[in-house]
Amino acid sequence: MDNNAQNPEQNTTSPKLQPDFSHRLGLFDGEATALNLRDAVNTLALQADNVLIMLSGNFCGEDEDVQKYNDNVIFWTLESVRAMVNDINAIVEAYHLANRPKTEANQNKRRA
Repeated sequence: MDNNAQNPEQNTTSPKLQPDFSHRLGLFDGEATALNLRDAVNTLALQADNVLIMLSGNFCGEDEDVQKYNDNVIFWTLESVRAMVNDINAIVEAYHLANRPKTEANQNKRRA
């Protein structure tokens, strides 16, 4: 018997989840300028750096009275930093694509 016939929900197309992440870069006007690229990368790099500084106290502190983070908190903190680095990569890639010469963009369209 066909599994799809048993579960009709599998036959429908699910809507695509497309959240608006503009709040992550709300300080910028959306123009692909070098200044906006620098500001966006700098903001995310500062966020990631400061999260890591906070986390480093878990390993470098000599104060025994300070509560240490558990492995779950450390894991998700590092995942947050990894996401910030991925955001930086995405911003740089978007800047590159927005500013590549028109002839290069047209050549890539013809190849596809």
